[in-house]
Parts: sequence; structure tokens; C-alpha cells
Amino acid sequence: MGSGSLLSTLVGAIGATAFVLALAWVVLRLVRALPSFSSAGDEIDVLQFKRATPVGQRERVTLLEFRDEVFMVGVAPGGVSLLARFPADRRPKPEEPAEVADTNNVVALEEREMPLG
Repeated sequence: MGSGSLLSTLVGAIGATAFVLALAWVVLRLVRALPSFSSAGDEIDVLQFKRATPVGQRERVTLLEFRDEVFMVGVAPGGVSLLARFPADRRPKPEEPAEVADTNNVVALEEREMPLG
């Protein structure tokens, strides 16, 4: 093998590397210049974590919101399953508050029932 052959191989490898780097630079510039594709105008679509509740040692039920929907997802070591899907604007109605016992009446009732003396 001659020195000319080695030199041409080295120049070819350096040229190919420079070409790939230049191409990657151009692609990155184009990707940054492109507008984001969003259905809500300028707003970026983001998957929002709402809440999670454990239902076992390694299982949990998670609420996620994306665009105008809420997803109830079951998460386990074996995978993720969609449990329910409903609109984000549909909020559950608050339950009726439980009646709180009046502690003064309870004490008065206990005093009447206990024998004195």
C-alpha cells in the first residue's frame, strides 16, 4: 500500500465526516425554525399529570389530561391500560357533606344516662 492510497483514504474519511456533521447542523437548524404543530394555536400540547392513587404494591390508577380530555390509566409493571376517558370540562359533582354530630348534645345525653352517686 502506498502513501498516496493511505492519504486518499484519510481525506475521504475526513470529507465524509465533515459532510455528515454539516448535514446534521442544517437539519437541526430547520427543525428549530419550523413552527410547532398545535391544534390550539400558539399553545403547546402538553400531557399533564393530575393525580395518582396506589391500588397495590406496584399498581396505581393515574389521571392524565391531554388537550380537552382526561384519561384514567391503570399502571402496572406489565404495562399501561386505559381504564376510562372523559371530557376535561366534566367535573364530578361534589358529594353531600356528611352531617357532623353536635358534640355538646352527645355529652349532655351521656350525662343524663349515667347514674350520679
